[in-house]
Amino acid sequence: MTVREKIGKLFMIGLNGKNIDYSDKNLLNLIKPGFIILFKRNVENRIQVKKYVSKIHETYGDDIIISADQEGGIVTRLETGFSVSPGAMAVAATGKSTNSYLTGKILGEEMADCGITFNLAPVVDINSNQNNPAIGVRSFSNDSEIVYEYASEFIRGLNESGVAACIKHFPGNGDVCVDPHLAMPILDKTIEELEKMELIPFRKLFERKVESMMPTHLTLPKIMKEKVPVTVSKEILTDFVRGEMGYEGLIISDDLTMGGVSNSMEIEEICYKSLMAGIDVLCICHDHDLKERAFNYLCDKYVSDCGLRSRVDESFERIEKFVQKYRVKKNDVKIIDYDDNQRTMQSISDKSITFIDGGQFEFPLEDLGCEDYLFSVKPMRQTLAEDSEIGSCIGRFLIDKFPHLNLITFKGNISIEESDKLIEKSEGKTCIFISENAYLNVGQRNMLEKLADKFERILLIAIRNPYDSSLKGIKNSILSYGYSMPNQESVISLLQGNIKSEGNNPIKYY
Repeated sequence: MTVREKIGKLFMIGLNGKNIDYSDKNLLNLIKPGFIILFKRNVENRIQVKKYVSKIHETYGDDIIISADQEGGIVTRLETGFSVSPGAMAVAATGKSTNSYLTGKILGEEMADCGITFNLAPVVDINSNQNNPAIGVRSFSNDSEIVYEYASEFIRGLNESGVAACIKHFPGNGDVCVDPHLAMPILDKTIEELEKMELIPFRKLFERKVESMMPTHLTLPKIMKEKVPVTVSKEILTDFVRGEMGYEGLIISDDLTMGGVSNSMEIEEICYKSLMAGIDVLCICHDHDLKERAFNYLCDKYVSDCGLRSRVDESFERIEKFVQKYRVKKNDVKIIDYDDNQRTMQSISDKSITFIDGGQFEFPLEDLGCEDYLFSVKPMRQTLAEDSEIGSCIGRFLIDKFPHLNLITFKGNISIEESDKLIEKSEGKTCIFISENAYLNVGQRNMLEKLADKFERILLIAIRNPYDSSLKGIKNSILSYGYSMPNQESVISLLQGNIKSEGNNPIKYY
């Protein structure tokens, strides 16, 4: 194997679209990557994905590991034709970790059926800071033991299906207020403080020999000598993670074009410093030019830098072991009952729905008339469940069932001024309010608090983070922990009286 081929194995790259285009082919022939990561831009439906992945393996070899962020819930790359999970926090709301095992097993067997053998999940961030913008319902809980229990069961399900897991985002993104996609967060904690919260699931899963982990682009000023992202810190990744924590598996970088690392360094420097810090797999999801630059730079530098040669050899050896275990096995064909899988996912979602009963509503919901109002958010992230006119599909259902409701739709990032105009003339007996993270948005929060004063009763349907239910004036609320189709179908079933609320909020208030 040549030096260039060896270095190529250290790259995880994203491709352009649903077919391998001319620039993809050139890039693949140049880098010969060890890993490819799929995004929604690469996915149309299950049949297309199977053909797409099969074409990659036929052309470039079975040793390329195909990966995806198939967390479930709001981070779902494989959707049409696949079973959709209600998401981590929804699964934890069922109160049974066996549901996390089933979720991992179903996602894993459907990925493996398409030749995708690496799931960049689960999230083991502990959502201890409700104001963090990046995690929320992607986390199982704000309780470290719940996070560990449900993550370990999710991993067990994936592994039984022949799919590798990747725990993320070390040392934990749950207590920061900046999204690392945009800038570098600061986690201002000591090692002792991290050991009491963030590091608990990582330590326990390291002991169970989890095969890969992903650090995040945050900095730890009370621990690190330099103010740099963990991604490029030898002090953290090699000395602490490998040395003190004894971790032996692969370390996969988060996307190296994210603002948390790329705002301060060029891609060549990022990749070199990441490798020297202890990263094994360099993930560059976007911009083929950046991938080419990084690859060519490392190939050139390899000749004169003995430290880099040592690190490349070390990471290559780990990757080879991983590839041998998770490469596509053509004769390992299983019959997948996709319909039954989706019924199981829907059942898990149904058991997650949480109704906080203030004594003013009963289901089926029937006593609504022309004097009542429906305020419906248009979800900030696009999903199959979104309706461009109504907002969430729950809103569409309510309007179909109660066509005389006064409908008002709004964007999730609505301003106070815009929200005041929307509620100016609204007044009556009943208001149903479908929110998405109203507690983080001043306009949504303003609407909710003022509507609670204007109406005799208000039913909040929180379709993302559960913290909306704690806002001023809210006594009755439904928590769905996400707005993927299973979550929304469960809310509709509750409103129709077809299911009862069995879920409990996995966010613990101490």
